[in-house]
Amino acid sequence: MMKIDTKTNVDINIDTSQLPNVPIEKIERVIGQIFCRFTRWNCDKLQVISEGNNNLYCQFWDGDEIKITMGAIWREENQEFTFHT
Repeated sequence: MMKIDTKTNVDINIDTSQLPNVPIEKIERVIGQIFCRFTRWNCDKLQVISEGNNNLYCQFWDGDEIKITMGAIWREENQEFTFHT
């Protein structure tokens, strides 16, 4: 398990106007899911932004390099996010 301390850098910049069809509780839930992946993957930095079309864009960093890039894609028909790397 990763210890989260002051060295951990999390930048969440979500503009809810770019997620007009997503209920706020679904946004809160997906942020929690993203953060759980961040701690499990033992990364140094996490950046999350809203990229439009009801989707989120996430970068997980290890030092100065991107370890993984992941999209959280809103599925209107299921009312949930799915993740794609």
